[in-house]
Amino acid sequence: MTLVAYILCVSSHDHFASGSDYVMPAVNHYYSRLWLMRLTTLLSLIAINLGCLGASGLAQQPSKPSAKAAPPKEGPEGYLRLPVDDAQKKNQLEVNKILRERKFEAGQKELLVDFYERFNLARWTDPENYTLLPAFRKKLRNDLLTVGYGPVHDRLNNLTFEILRKLAQDNYHPAVRFNAMLMIGDLNAVEPGGGTKPAVPLPQAFEFMLATLEDPDQVDTVKVASLIGIIRHARLEVANTQARDRAVAAMLRIAVSKRPPKRSPDGHAWMRMQAIDALAALGGGSAQADVVKALLGIIAEKDARFATRCAAATALTQVKLVEAASSDLSQAPAALGRLALDIWAAEQARQEKQEEEQIAIYSKSGEEIFILRRGLQFRFHAVLEGLEAVEAVTAAPQKTLAGDLQKQIRNMLRLLADKAMDDEELIEKLDEKMQRFAETLGAPSRKPEVAVDDR
Repeated sequence: MTLVAYILCVSSHDHFASGSDYVMPAVNHYYSRLWLMRLTTLLSLIAINLGCLGASGLAQQPSKPSAKAAPPKEGPEGYLRLPVDDAQKKNQLEVNKILRERKFEAGQKELLVDFYERFNLARWTDPENYTLLPAFRKKLRNDLLTVGYGPVHDRLNNLTFEILRKLAQDNYHPAVRFNAMLMIGDLNAVEPGGGTKPAVPLPQAFEFMLATLEDPDQVDTVKVASLIGIIRHARLEVANTQARDRAVAAMLRIAVSKRPPKRSPDGHAWMRMQAIDALAALGGGSAQADVVKALLGIIAEKDARFATRCAAATALTQVKLVEAASSDLSQAPAALGRLALDIWAAEQARQEKQEEEQIAIYSKSGEEIFILRRGLQFRFHAVLEGLEAVEAVTAAPQKTLAGDLQKQIRNMLRLLADKAMDDEELIEKLDEKMQRFAETLGAPSRKPEVAVDDR
């Protein structure tokens, strides 16, 4: 399976349970087209049964501590598997009662541990359950939300973290490792409540995901899931300033990195975008100047995907630009303006290719289209956001230039939103406005030097 295949496992978004504190945006800009082909995961809720341990009632007689769970064994495909104790399914009612009542009676702590360790989490490693892993994550999140707080929640939370970190680290199937890390990123020290009380993410989960990203020998499958979890933590809050600064440094390395030989261009672009999103959510920490410098460098990076460059432009709205060195921002309006020129040049090249190769593109209504309005709207809007952020913290002449470029971008966005205007007229008017835009920048229109089909 490829990296993209594991990313698609997130497409159902059922690793965030109903009522969860945070909803992940669709794995962000670049994969918007891939989501059209995303996998449909099975969302069956697996029944969990808990009754009594032995003939005696649990409340009257404590159970003996459970024996150590059997170690994993390597399966025929070369990946580790945990033995699954299906006999644990009979304990459904008792476990559900423990979760609802939020307390342990005598012997119930061992019962809960046995159920999750020997059955509920062990079944993640069964090849027959790989397609059910998103549903397993959702069910586990619901269990944690049901218990909410207290000793039962904390015991289940810690047990889940300890087991899943082994699944994420060791030689289990990539789908198991990916989903285990996703679930780790979704663990909370304090669950959300009542729609107003935000969740407090589990601090040790953040530390583990960060260490995973910093490990040069770790596989991309697990790093991708770590990035998703780190963004969630960053958007909720990372209280530990040292951990936040470490995360900023790690995100900077990924955001500006060159593609490793064994990583696909698509996968690398997606990871860079996630790192940029994380930098924006983290706010730059104590490295504001370094973050701004990196974002401006990405915006100006001609060989990068437009989705990556636009993500950097949007991120300027979330970092503290006023704390960055003024020299870092002196070229920002021009860099954002040149990004807009590159976007239009790439669209012109795409139109030429469409005409030369007689490629027919149709709208949902069946009409042939010759300009990709929605893509241009998204990209120009990212440029506009970056210009707005820069204008707010700069002085003349950069402030004046940023304001003028904003007005022109807004005019182009209005044209793109005019559904009554046919494609031919729209292309002609946009071309005229882009020529004026280039004159404002004092720069000629630029032609992309790489294929633009997938940019």
